[in-house]
Amino acid sequence: MCPVELPHLLHWLHELRPRHVRRVFRAVVASGTALAQHALGNASEEQRALDELRERFGDRDAWDIALVYSWRGDRDRALEWLDRSYAQHNIWLRAVKVSPLLKNVRGDPRYKALLARMNLPVE
Repeated sequence: MCPVELPHLLHWLHELRPRHVRRVFRAVVASGTALAQHALGNASEEQRALDELRERFGDRDAWDIALVYSWRGDRDRALEWLDRSYAQHNIWLRAVKVSPLLKNVRGDPRYKALLARMNLPVE
């Protein structure tokens, strides 16, 4: 999928969902918006979406925030938010070894320490 199409797809999916289901996907939509804006080079829009994500979902969905920070190349903050995700027992953390959005943190010793805490192979 072309990065330009992603915001349109996210908007379309958001509008299709019934109101009660949309609440579940708001963090995903906000993180997807930040990721798409980063890919498009729109730094101010990316930051706006990330700020919203942190403000609205930081206390319960650190995983999506970690993905955005990793994608934008901010290892320190990505790993900080991965640790928060671990503390929150976020169900999406089980994708920590396979998410392509975390490629920027995989070589970091802190990432390997997180895997060890999760009893996952560190290789």
